[in-house]
Amino acid sequence: MQDIRNKTQGMSPSNKALVISKAAHAGQTRKGTNQPYIIHPYSVYGNLLPYTNDESTLAAALLHDVLEDVDPTRYSEQHMREDFGNDIVSIVKLVTKDKTITNWRQSNQSYLDTLWATNDERALLVSASDKLDNLSTSLHDHAREGDTFWARFHAGKEDQKWWYDSVHQVLVAKIPQHPIVQVYGKKVALLKQL
Repeated sequence: MQDIRNKTQGMSPSNKALVISKAAHAGQTRKGTNQPYIIHPYSVYGNLLPYTNDESTLAAALLHDVLEDVDPTRYSEQHMREDFGNDIVSIVKLVTKDKTITNWRQSNQSYLDTLWATNDERALLVSASDKLDNLSTSLHDHAREGDTFWARFHAGKEDQKWWYDSVHQVLVAKIPQHPIVQVYGKKVALLKQL
């Protein structure tokens, strides 16, 4: 990773994050599939491109799962701070689940509490884009596999409905007029019909 980090010096934050996130997530796959995990951060980034050109937001979108899902001996919070600075790290931390909370519901509730407490629109946009991509993928996979799809997760269909709807409620309260919230809301409505 150090070699890759060295090669990204002088790049814009989002271009650097494109490279760093790909290297950090190397070898990881999406849950229940053999698809490279990096597809997800790239999609989260792509979802935001029509709405913002803010470098910190776009870099955080690409890095949003690094602290949660990458071994810190490979790429740590300190590495991220050195490469991207405190501002981007703070956005990423706002959308990172607390790994010390092992209970699924409690972990997700803690995440929701953090979203409710923040006024950082950038973090809310990253969260919206993240959940939009996860939910879009889930709806697509469910259409192919049916209800057996839910076995991939720690929580079943009703808990997933609660989760995605709860995030939507935060977003509607915090950034109600943002177009990505409207797009996400339509996906949540589709999920509720399952």
